Amino acid sequence: MNTLNLLETNDFPTSNINVNQVTIVTLIDSSTKELANFKKVTSGTPVADGIMYLQKDGVLFERDYNGVINPEWFGPGKTHIELKAAIKAAQVNDTILIRGQYRCSEQIKINKALMFLGQNYINGNDVGGNKSSRINFNDFANDPAIDSCIEAKASLCIRNLVIFGNSMPGKIGINVINVSKTPDYSLTLDSAVVQNFEIGVKITEGYYNRFVNSYIGYCPTCLVLDKCYNVFASSLSIRAGYEKSTSLNDKGIVLYNGTNMTMFGGSVESFSDAGISLYSSKISCLGIYFEAANGTDKTSCIRLMDNNCRSATISCHAYLQNKHASSFVHAVPAVTSAYVYSKNNHFEYETEWFVSTYRFEGTNFEEYTIDISGIIIKTI
Repeated sequence: MNTLNLLETNDFPTSNINVNQVTIVTLIDSSTKELANFKKVTSGTPVADGIMYLQKDGVLFERDYNGVINPEWFGPGKTHIELKAAIKAAQVNDTILIRGQYRCSEQIKINKALMFLGQNYINGNDVGGNKSSRINFNDFANDPAIDSCIEAKASLCIRNLVIFGNSMPGKIGINVINVSKTPDYSLTLDSAVVQNFEIGVKITEGYYNRFVNSYIGYCPTCLVLDKCYNVFASSLSIRAGYEKSTSLNDKGIVLYNGTNMTMFGGSVESFSDAGISLYSSKISCLGIYFEAANGTDKTSCIRLMDNNCRSATISCHAYLQNKHASSFVHAVPAVTSAYVYSKNNHFEYETEWFVSTYRFEGTNFEEYTIDISGIIIKTI
């Protein structure tokens, strides 16, 4: 409700304000009832749209939004329509403010560096319990031409926000693609939740990606990184598999083609195939909790799939028990060169369960470097 007796944006073009006597006007946004300043345009030829630009008596006024755009300015629907309009209006490095829930039945494409910011702080490890700021995707799961719900061909930061799918087969939740092959493309998840997609997050050739206090879960594969360098995760929780999944192929994290990732704290859980799979890539885990679900005698916390892989684990905790995992680090038979470093890790075993904590299936170990010590064992 407008209680300030100020003009609203819709009324400005027909008001009695003398535009020759003002350089800035303060109005009430007709959609959100927020205060908004508009300053007189002195250069360029923007088009009046009634939202970002207002026109009166042939004079244009530009919204002074300080780099933060509210999609509600573009309509009351809280759908992909308003989000796309906000993205189109944004400048590089602007922030898109998400208040409440948005429902999207079309893909969101991003071609400029942006931040999506939920209005209220959330703990990314709350498994999506905080619903105050979220984007829900549905209704286009069967469209084979669309492989992702959010496609970013520029750097993207998502903070204090839930990205939620409807158990969407064949769809990636967030797909970041470095089309220009330049080192300034990255994804940052900060206090964010991504869940209920075929693949939660996929990044191709991204640099300096960051995952802080966030959760990726209820996805058959949670996180895929391909040719990504200097990936950092702090308090990242991974929960593989759809809810009540009985699949034996659920994976937590998959690293390809020289990706290197460092994880501090956090967890990798509910995988049935492997918690972390490496393809010519490197993982460093410090204080990570591993617990599989629906595990078999082939389930591993970390699996080396080919040569030139490096696994370093320090002070991690893993359950090597029935229905969980049977190995902590596993190198498949094709691996002829690998680096495995393991210090002060804690393993919980179960009697009469097939366990090989470190399983190296190759026949030639000349190109292996293995450094294992300080193991803490608890048998149940």
